[in-house]
Amino acid sequence: METLFDKYGGAPFVTLVVRDFATKFSRHPNLRRYFTGKSKEIFLIHHTTFVVMALGKTPEQWLGKSMKTLHSGLGITSTAYELSTEIMLTVLRDHGVSEADLNEVGKYLKKSKTQIVEK
Repeated sequence: METLFDKYGGAPFVTLVVRDFATKFSRHPNLRRYFTGKSKEIFLIHHTTFVVMALGKTPEQWLGKSMKTLHSGLGITSTAYELSTEIMLTVLRDHGVSEADLNEVGKYLKKSKTQIVEK
């Protein structure tokens, strides 16, 4: 079954989206604090995983780890998750993802929230 990751062009599309998402994400003090002291590589890997997940690939397919494992101990709040989701949907819209597909991404992200939010 084709995922949105495949539909929109795979890794090249994700690269463009991650660049824009990471820029917007890092401008928010309530979000960038989760990466204080972390390398740029970790920052980009994390955001690539988030975008890939949003487009229908599971983290296990991408990195071999679950979302819960990847976010354990980070103390991510519901507010931070909602803000990052809002940024994600805006960036995907800016890159031409259809409203119908954005609705699917939103549903997937809402469902994944329990695996990421700790507070």
